[in-house]
Amino acid sequence: MKEVQQAAALLGYAITDEFLTEQFNVTPPMGAYKPSSLVDFLAGREVEVESIWGEPLRRAQAAGAHVPELAKLFEELRGTVTR
Repeated sequence: MKEVQQAAALLGYAITDEFLTEQFNVTPPMGAYKPSSLVDFLAGREVEVESIWGEPLRRAQAAGAHVPELAKLFEELRGTVTR
């Protein structure tokens, strides 16, 4: 989340620490759920890896953000989904 916060700031968008904290607080009560990308993957449908992870990664990097975790996640997803 800190990488996203940093990249957003470089692109002119402020994500406050309070907002991040609130996201972490509201997530556990949601219980177990599957994001739509996982639902698609499990059903054998195309997962939008490029648009959901690739494009934000490229924009963050172009803005000068250091986003190694996002880059790692993107590479792992790309390898997993395109097997």
